[in-house]
Amino acid sequence: MRKYLFIGALLLSVLSFSYGFAQVSMTQIPAVITYLVGNVDVDNTPDNNVEDFQIAELDMQLPHGTIVRTGRDGQCELTLHDGSTVKISHTSVFKIEDISYNEDSGRKRSKFNLMFGKMKATVAKLTTSDSEFYVRSGTSLAGVRGTTYGIFFDGVQAQVLVFDGSVSLESITRAFEPQVIKKGQFSTVLSDGLAESANRIPEEVWQEWDEEFRPFSEEAEETVEEQPEEKPKTTYDKGERKINLGATFGSLTIEDTFYNRWAFMTEYNRGKFGFGLYLPAIFLPDNGLFSFKEWYNYDEWDFTDFNDAIHDLLVKIYYLQYGQDGDPFYFRLGGLERVRLYQGFIVNDYTNMLSFPQEVSTGVVMNADLYLAGIETFVGHVDKGLQTSAVRGYVRPFGRKVPLSIGGSMFYDWPKPDNSSWPEGPSGEPTEDEDQLPRIFIVGLDIGLPIIQLESFTMETYVDAGKVGYQYDELHPALAGSGVNEGKIEFLEGFGTALGLTGTVLSIVDYRAEYRFIRDYYEPGIINFNWDNRRLIYQQELLNLILAQNDPSYTSADNSGFYLSGGVRLFDMKLAMGLGYGQYQRYSGTSIENVEEGQIYLRMEEGLVPKTWGQITYDRLDNFSSIFKEPFNESTLFNADIFYQVAPLLTLSLRIKRTYQFDDAAQQWRPIDSFGINTMISF
Repeated sequence: MRKYLFIGALLLSVLSFSYGFAQVSMTQIPAVITYLVGNVDVDNTPDNNVEDFQIAELDMQLPHGTIVRTGRDGQCELTLHDGSTVKISHTSVFKIEDISYNEDSGRKRSKFNLMFGKMKATVAKLTTSDSEFYVRSGTSLAGVRGTTYGIFFDGVQAQVLVFDGSVSLESITRAFEPQVIKKGQFSTVLSDGLAESANRIPEEVWQEWDEEFRPFSEEAEETVEEQPEEKPKTTYDKGERKINLGATFGSLTIEDTFYNRWAFMTEYNRGKFGFGLYLPAIFLPDNGLFSFKEWYNYDEWDFTDFNDAIHDLLVKIYYLQYGQDGDPFYFRLGGLERVRLYQGFIVNDYTNMLSFPQEVSTGVVMNADLYLAGIETFVGHVDKGLQTSAVRGYVRPFGRKVPLSIGGSMFYDWPKPDNSSWPEGPSGEPTEDEDQLPRIFIVGLDIGLPIIQLESFTMETYVDAGKVGYQYDELHPALAGSGVNEGKIEFLEGFGTALGLTGTVLSIVDYRAEYRFIRDYYEPGIINFNWDNRRLIYQQELLNLILAQNDPSYTSADNSGFYLSGGVRLFDMKLAMGLGYGQYQRYSGTSIENVEEGQIYLRMEEGLVPKTWGQITYDRLDNFSSIFKEPFNESTLFNADIFYQVAPLLTLSLRIKRTYQFDDAAQQWRPIDSFGINTMISF
């Protein structure tokens, strides 16, 4: 695996430096007038002189540099090559600065200038990270990645209103820090160039905009997915509805046994909706693919009874998703990667895909931001009920003008490992039944407040606190006479707190600095990528902690630690790299153990090097300073994904993964390596 790590890092580095020699050509595409009423004229000459204006006509093509003017009774709609629409209201002046695309990479670039008046845009989803859709109005710049929004500019002040999705509002003169305006919100850029904080759109204003743009035809009001028949068709239409057909042919080592892995994947994305199916076959090379009943994962295909059939169907769902993490509403069913609640003091980058692809799990994430309040939830394994689940609710008592947030979190788990792994007391007292396995609770509080919001520097301060609890439906024999109450939720002695600062510098550097204070026992970010392994043995750790804290000789202990991380984004945000390191002391009641955690990542987005992108991540939960002596152990997770576009519809990927899995029956950790070449066909 050291060789894989070196090869992957070397390949991404070479590709990154070759960026300076790569040139991406963009093809200009005109906009088309698809709706027209009243007095509208256009000037598509280079000089844009007053005498050059001519009366606009339906289906007229408008190249870059064209200025569109509407009279008091005039309205006009422009349709772009990807189905995006721009509706220009009466008494407005609007300029097309650039509409272009690159057919090979899929990059789209659309830039406009609302010189005066009012417009409403419905923007198709941008399919590459370097695609752009911007509208300038005075000194403000509104950029989107798939939404519906409006702009009103009176020549002095600009007002941006978001009706669906979200908009990034920036200042051309860097007079204010970029801000994200979400659905149902608006912001005003004042005459001095400063922007007000986003506020909810008043109902009467929303109705006013609806009434003003209602005269547009029903065709003009269609969503970008329902595109008109006469709209020019290009390869960009595939971005609206994208289908990936993929196949992976590789190998796996499981319990020191070598297996072949063939997997077929189907993905479909349209707008905010997407789903993927994962259909794997893991088999011994000597048996071959057609020895169906000898497959390692045959139990995922046998459909033995109704409950098993439901399970077998669920694990075929790689994901079912609506929206993106960070949207006002986000839902995902299937594989979960890097789930975090707030700053991660309780749930920090949890995944139910640690043992993927040889084990497939189905989880759920659902987040909703309701302006004055919000909720974040996840369930790690829906087939096991609420095992491994968490919820965080938060409020913004003063709205976004004073964006103070106050939140509360709770995590719950009731692991049920193989009975050979059930916890034992110090004298060998065995666990007699499942009711003597503890339920695990972790509760927390958090407060966050942005204190600096400038173009060149942002800073948010936050406070986190967490505490571990438990419940025994029936007391473990070792707890007899310990003072633990049967059936009651109780808490371990101790708690953890964190005071942190996080933000950006010059919009390209991310930073985080966190001071930690721990009284007795707590572990920051305890629910992490390794929890699905650790939960099988944590019940023994918990029993030992309870017994140690209830011993008359127990004494409290205070300790402190820190966490620092930083990242940088280069080459127009297309190359990102970062490093994190944290340290604290874990007190077991009888001894203190020093814990060192760390993360490293290198990510290259599409568009930096033509046809090539990828990422490498390395996470370690302890002994981070010894990575050069022992780069892999049970506390590490390594991933490398490198993609190469062979043709417009064909992409190859190289995927390497190493992790460890705890065998609860054998009571030992074993490495799991995954190596595969994936072929994806998109259309």
